[in-house]
Amino acid sequence: MLVFVIALASGCHSSAPIPVPLRVPNGVTVAVTDAPGVFSTYDFATYQVDVTSLTVTDADGNVTQLLPAPTRVDFARYDGTAEFVSTATVLAGKYSGAVMTLDFSHADIRVNDYATRTVVPITTIEDGDGRPLTTVDVPVMLGGGVTAVSIGRSSAARLTMDFDLAASDAVDSSNSVLMVRPVVAADLAPQDPKFQRLRGVITAVDSGGFTVDMRPFATSLAAGGQSFGDFTVDVSDATAYDVDWQVYQGSGGLAQIAALQLPAPVTVMGTFNPADGHIVATDVLAGAGMAPGNRDAVQGTVTQRQGDTLQLHDAVLTRAGGGPDFIGNATLLVDNTTAVTRQFDPSAHTVGDVSVGQRISAIGVVSNPAPSALTVDATNGNGWIRMEPATVSGSIQARGNSDSDPFTFTVQNIEGSPVSFYDFTGTGADPQDDADPQNYLVVPPVTRPTEPTYKVIPLGEPAILRGFVEPFGKAAGTADFYAPEVLNIPAQAAWAFISGGSPTPDDVQPGKGQALNVDLGGTGA
Repeated sequence: MLVFVIALASGCHSSAPIPVPLRVPNGVTVAVTDAPGVFSTYDFATYQVDVTSLTVTDADGNVTQLLPAPTRVDFARYDGTAEFVSTATVLAGKYSGAVMTLDFSHADIRVNDYATRTVVPITTIEDGDGRPLTTVDVPVMLGGGVTAVSIGRSSAARLTMDFDLAASDAVDSSNSVLMVRPVVAADLAPQDPKFQRLRGVITAVDSGGFTVDMRPFATSLAAGGQSFGDFTVDVSDATAYDVDWQVYQGSGGLAQIAALQLPAPVTVMGTFNPADGHIVATDVLAGAGMAPGNRDAVQGTVTQRQGDTLQLHDAVLTRAGGGPDFIGNATLLVDNTTAVTRQFDPSAHTVGDVSVGQRISAIGVVSNPAPSALTVDATNGNGWIRMEPATVSGSIQARGNSDSDPFTFTVQNIEGSPVSFYDFTGTGADPQDDADPQNYLVVPPVTRPTEPTYKVIPLGEPAILRGFVEPFGKAAGTADFYAPEVLNIPAQAAWAFISGGSPTPDDVQPGKGQALNVDLGGTGA
């Protein structure tokens, strides 16, 4: 999900935008993502395209550019995370449309081949008429009969745009051909509470938090790099910190942030606060985890573990001093000196906690650079692993007696790849306790008395889990996965704008939700 933060004009309609201070309580957040969808016969291992422009047009025809510079986005990586991208200033008033420009000229798109467990590069990209696809403008069309939205000054809001890869693309993997007709959904109040991610460099720290100069995706974190705007981060006593591979919580963590040499690279996970347009941090990563120096970094999902050797799928390697490069599969070597932390969790962890199905980021040294046998060595005190929320797709088969009891889940995909890619041998305390993807035991999220529980999701309907796996070798027939989020796939937003003219009845697929209704009442427009 790409989140475009728009700071609004503080006065009446005028001929030029009027900047407003970041802490003034107004603004609208526009988000773009790969919408999670019902399972298909293929999935994208990577979908890297260049987003060259995002503009909005008001009722008087004034056009405002929201993107300060073109940026490369891997849409396959943003099924479960919202990415804050830029700040811009727009005029208060009514807006009748927007256009997102995608450039496929240098796209890197690869599809997982389920049969061979390999990744197939797409060599030919065509539009709906079979012509080579380069640049395409995707015009915004709001659903529900809405022809314009009002943007005012009273508070911040988040408008979500979902780039639905499954609906946008038709794949002929045997001939490495992709046909693209971009489909994007919009929603003002998304039902999917995705993790929200802010990446950049810290430029100032105070008692309430810090300011970040945004550098989304793979944008350089070096001094003098392209700025995508400033963003304010608020912290609390519950905020977890990972600084130089050490974990902290609350004021102790903020003190570590204040001790860093600024500007300092940082990644923040948290929630967007519509009252002031800030992000309230739940997790902060800084120091060596963001600036590994002469070490290499790899991200992926653990598909198998044999002792201290981990196999990763959908791995992305970043060499020391270089940019990310998609690899596909990788081997990660660990030992008892490998530092281990877990996102959102300030408690201590060890390498034994990393198990099959866990999404991780790791730092080490590449010992075998061959793409077909990539190996990263995180041993001998030179390595670090950060466990991150994994996305598991499937359906609930049986519920527990109470809201807090584990439920039984049938797994179809983990991080977008078929469960057949994963070897659960050794995950249990005994072989009979190894995780069974057909009877996956899930600990449900803790809910407040006023919140609905996971039990509102009908049995057998497609659902998504987001969370962390049970430590390796510790499953004992009571829990395989801990899920802070359980989502019902059909509850996702309706489609809202489509490339190439107005949508037709055939464009609206079943199971995609209801028509979008945008209500910006009370915004002060």
